[in-house]
Amino acid sequence: MVDLVWRKWRLPIVRLIAFLLCWAWLETAGVIASIAFWAAGQKRNVSLHYTLQRWWAGGLILALRATVGLRIEVKNPEVLVPGPLVVLSRHASLADSLVSAWAMGNIAGLHPRYVLKRELMLDPCLDIVGHRLPNYFLNRTSNNVQEELAGVAALSKDLGHSDVSVIFPEGTRANAAKRQRLLEKLTERNPERAQLLAPLTMLLPPGSADVLLASAMAIAILMFAMWLFSLAIKNASIVDIVWGLGFVLVAWVTHSVADGNDARGWLLTLLTTAWGLRLATYLSWRNIGHGEDYRYKAMRKHHGAKFPLVSLFTVFILQGVLMWLVSLPVQLGQVSQGPDIGVLGIVGIAFFAIGLFFETVGDIQLAQFKANTANAGKVMQTGLWKYTRHPNYFGDACVWWGLALIAAEAEIGVVGIVGAVVMSILLRKVSGVTLLEKSLKKRKEGYNEYVARTSAFIPRPPKKI
Repeated sequence: MVDLVWRKWRLPIVRLIAFLLCWAWLETAGVIASIAFWAAGQKRNVSLHYTLQRWWAGGLILALRATVGLRIEVKNPEVLVPGPLVVLSRHASLADSLVSAWAMGNIAGLHPRYVLKRELMLDPCLDIVGHRLPNYFLNRTSNNVQEELAGVAALSKDLGHSDVSVIFPEGTRANAAKRQRLLEKLTERNPERAQLLAPLTMLLPPGSADVLLASAMAIAILMFAMWLFSLAIKNASIVDIVWGLGFVLVAWVTHSVADGNDARGWLLTLLTTAWGLRLATYLSWRNIGHGEDYRYKAMRKHHGAKFPLVSLFTVFILQGVLMWLVSLPVQLGQVSQGPDIGVLGIVGIAFFAIGLFFETVGDIQLAQFKANTANAGKVMQTGLWKYTRHPNYFGDACVWWGLALIAAEAEIGVVGIVGAVVMSILLRKVSGVTLLEKSLKKRKEGYNEYVARTSAFIPRPPKKI
């Protein structure tokens, strides 16, 4: 739908989602296989893990071919055989490390040893299998440079005829224009460091990571894992609790790989964490032990044996896509150096505070009202609920408009407003007010009168009727 609205007739978002599904399946299979190796006492079997790596890389290449039409031509692979070799590889795109693993492992039959950035340990399969093979995860922010250099140098020791040590000396996604742009930004922040790096023409200065893809991958792993968990416990309601936690995950993944303004990055990360943990805690307290939500029960009854597959697409994948879109201000707000937090950011903080207040207080008031058995079947219409029928939804919208305003000061962060708009539409027209009130009008006596005098969303004094 988003592709069609934006007139992207080649359906890039659909293709991306299709690839992420394939990737999530391969990730899960890889983790399960690595657990099976451990259970069988084969944790240190390097040859077995290289076989798993070749299967994983081959599967991802096949997925890229099927979903985005990637075509790879390997010229003269015979020059790689026999080893040992030290390969200095260019990292001009996100697929370069995968392509090199596929070319050297699947085509040439070699055993590559990689110098990888430590942030890649966020990928569970890469983390587990990568540490069982002779790779080194480099800490790019370490103060102990000698220790990191020793770790890199160790990969070139005891190389056999089938071994190859792979290093990306230029850094991540290198090109001349990006190098010049990063040098200019570094000059503004640290002229002395920029002067030292300028003569190193084959080295990419520190810069921003592709946070959008990193976040999408993290969400895909989370949602696929939670879908499997929901099948085990036969309760799809777990997705409601995971909704808030997913944004916390996105915030910290972004913070770990982005290179934007520190103050704005920490602010967005901590505010999102506070909001997400509060929501997840409240929903856990409210939902756990009370069975599956009526919405998912109805879906399960309607689809029968097809429900597991239906829930994967219409519940978990759909919410994952929405999570990625809504979290755009948290992602993009941390990418750019931009100016420090200014007036717009302060206004955003105020919006966030108002929103968190309405959400928290509204939920507490409703919980206290429901705890009184004398209120069974009655309509909550005191406290904040006197001024808006949905103070929690109004608060939710304020929170995300606040985060969007904070992000908007950071150049490309202004695009994050898309996230606030999507959240507002969801709350007002899709899964929030509209969906909930359909059932409330049937279940609650006097709810129509409450609707007649009370604002649906934005708080205001009740009408006199």
